[in-house]
Amino acid sequence: MARHAVRGQVLTVLLDVSFFFTAFFAQSSVSKPAVPTPTAQGIPQNSQEAAGASQSALGQSDPEMDAIEQAISDDKLVEAQKLLAAAIRKAESTPGSEKRLGLLFNLLSSVDMRQGACDDAIAALERTLALDKKLFGAESTKVGRDLNNLAMFRLASQKAGESATAEQEYQQALAIARQNPDPHSWLLMMVANNLAQYYLRHNRAASAEPLINEALLTCQANPAADQLKCRSLRSLLAHVYRAEGHANAAVGMSFEAAAADATSQRPWPEKLRDLESLARQYEQDRSYDLAETTYRQALELAEANTRPDDPGPLPDVMNALGNVLVKEGQNANGEALFKQALNLQEQAVSSKARKSPLWLNFADLANLYRTEGRLAEIEPIILHGIAVQEQISGSGSEALAESLLALARVYNEEKKYSDAEPICERALKIKETDYGPESPQLLGAIEAYAEVLHRLGKTDQARALVERAIAIRDKYPAQQSH
Repeated sequence: MARHAVRGQVLTVLLDVSFFFTAFFAQSSVSKPAVPTPTAQGIPQNSQEAAGASQSALGQSDPEMDAIEQAISDDKLVEAQKLLAAAIRKAESTPGSEKRLGLLFNLLSSVDMRQGACDDAIAALERTLALDKKLFGAESTKVGRDLNNLAMFRLASQKAGESATAEQEYQQALAIARQNPDPHSWLLMMVANNLAQYYLRHNRAASAEPLINEALLTCQANPAADQLKCRSLRSLLAHVYRAEGHANAAVGMSFEAAAADATSQRPWPEKLRDLESLARQYEQDRSYDLAETTYRQALELAEANTRPDDPGPLPDVMNALGNVLVKEGQNANGEALFKQALNLQEQAVSSKARKSPLWLNFADLANLYRTEGRLAEIEPIILHGIAVQEQISGSGSEALAESLLALARVYNEEKKYSDAEPICERALKIKETDYGPESPQLLGAIEAYAEVLHRLGKTDQARALVERAIAIRDKYPAQQSH
């Protein structure tokens, strides 16, 4: 399963505009691997504002913050919670630690959200908001950022009444952004984008369109603005046109943006992003010939700018093109691209020392084989991938757990339930270590394990797991299994 499909995803977004969702970590320096296909919004991962959050005023290393950030970066969320709880207690008893305390609550909310604890995440962010109001004033951009983030988390909770509160917080954040022009135009662009997407999810395109236009005009008028933001706003506006029934205008906007890239000096990743966005629009319209042509342009661009030891986005472009080819009936060509993408990932990480887990996307190739009735060919591919992951990433990564669950699904389909049982058990233990025993991130593994036990006639064990899954869903109703 691709990396982006198994991270802490909490909201569905409408278009490829994930760069706007770096708001939450505007105080944090923690980062994780980049997400190649932002079809869903997870907890934002990158930060600019506090790139030196673990440095003291004298530039000295901060071991306490370093340990917290490392635990979060390594996905050791239970350990991170314990470290944060201890650091918060210490900061609360130390006079003059309000800024540090705000950062710690901010980090805690991210960890809580990634574990599916929406209520706890909101409570921690509310503490950050209160501290920032006291330190910087109720109309500061930091408070605007906090309100934006709270709105995002409230929507993620999907609890009754939170949607209206989230809308109010977005509107408050937007008012603050309008009162604080350059150099803080990033806040207006971000909040206007998020509020516009909220309106679109509630079928209020007429309310969304002026917000997107306002953000786009701000982006275009600001020489320091990242032009990728402007491009993504155009993509979102194209989506609004599509929602209003103006498909030609939508495609035209994206096409003009992508065509302009041919002679522009913009960085190639931005050009690639536009080509992929346009290709996806063609694919949504079932214009597969145009989608294929555009994905091939994206593939050529990616191939020209990636190194053998670091394929970057190239495997994801190959998979996207492969899926279009399959839709066109070119199964053999699609299969070749799926295999090539897997080989690129394996070869790159095998050629150098690697500390981070190796994520492999078996899904596209496996789905093709299932469609063609070639179930027996899936197992050896996944077994090989697992062996590579164990060699490179070790035996306890979440990436490995997802590959194990993919293998267990194949065994289940082949009725090899005895083979599937230990595989499911191992995947569940890995996820329990990473997320704790009650996280919604465990649901996929729990339910897969329960199904296998049921097939084996171990009804008591299966029932216990089903009850465990029900308890987690009751505690975190907004979360989905992975």
